[in-house]
Amino acid sequence: MDYRLVLDFGNTVLKATIYRDGMVFTQANLEAPTTEEILSFASSKPITCGILGSVVNHSPTLIHDLAPLFPLIIVGSDTALPITNKYLTKESLGYDRIAAAVKGWQLFPNSPVLAIMAGTCITYNVVDKKGNFLGGAISPGLQMRAKAMHENTKRLPLIQVKEKQPTLGNSTETSLQSGVFNGTIAELEGMIYNYLKQFPGLQTVIGGGDSILLAEAMKNGIFARPNLTEEGLYTILEYHVKNHLL
Repeated sequence: MDYRLVLDFGNTVLKATIYRDGMVFTQANLEAPTTEEILSFASSKPITCGILGSVVNHSPTLIHDLAPLFPLIIVGSDTALPITNKYLTKESLGYDRIAAAVKGWQLFPNSPVLAIMAGTCITYNVVDKKGNFLGGAISPGLQMRAKAMHENTKRLPLIQVKEKQPTLGNSTETSLQSGVFNGTIAELEGMIYNYLKQFPGLQTVIGGGDSILLAEAMKNGIFARPNLTEEGLYTILEYHVKNHLL
């Protein structure tokens, strides 16, 4: 059996996944994990290779401790990809964006793809029908919008948005929830519409922690895949294995 490790360090949590023969075998969501916790998870099975993507500064000892155990890809601006990266500032491109784009292209090969990630931020990531990653856009996620209104005003409370909201709020709290939620939906639908005009036949997929909530509220009926980034990292790892790049 072939066990492979994917470490997806997001802004708030590490999603650690072990794949067995191409399928998710076990998974753990770890908040502020120690190096020892990660090593313990990674040592639970005989890992043959792994991949790590991170938007945060993880412990410098982690790579040092993992590297002797198995071949490990650290996703960066020079990582070989199954798509062509045309982004102008590759060094500042988040691994989560390129991983989402890679998985989107795998899901819809030979079609233009919009891979949206809905988490701390909302990112729009476009791959054309030739497999070129072109870029996209970045905007605040649901909770970041709520936090910005709370922190930049004197009296607005900090609210949570965990479910679909009516457009008409009848209190300050519900008005904030409506503005955050329905404003985000309007943005998403507007952005998808504009990208569709630029790329006829565009296929859209949305991932991230808020993906199901947002997808269910949109008129377009877009495809929700919450683990899009993690699946994209695994796709990159597979590409390296198949092309003997490890």
